[in-house]
Amino acid sequence: MYLAPGPLVSAFRYAYPGESGQRNNLRGPGCFGADMSLAKVRKLTESQGLRFSWDVFDVTNAVRFDVGTLNQYLLYGTTLGGFTETLTKARVVQFGVRYSF
Repeated sequence: MYLAPGPLVSAFRYAYPGESGQRNNLRGPGCFGADMSLAKVRKLTESQGLRFSWDVFDVTNAVRFDVGTLNQYLLYGTTLGGFTETLTKARVVQFGVRYSF
């Protein structure tokens, strides 16, 4: 189903270079991110050791939606405020072992 842009949608446009006035009419939700790391160092001898680490990026798995993917035709009907993409990546967990001598 095709919806022609109405007066509300046609009011939004990108600002021209050097233009002053109101900008960023459509703003998305804020961004929150927290990373965590846990490590344990174990000495094998006086000059050798092992380091075990566990790193988690984006612990809360917070999502930030991309306002640029808000299609102007999504402003009508039941899909008001619908986003098609996100700016953040999913939570990443990594384990590591380091041998030092």
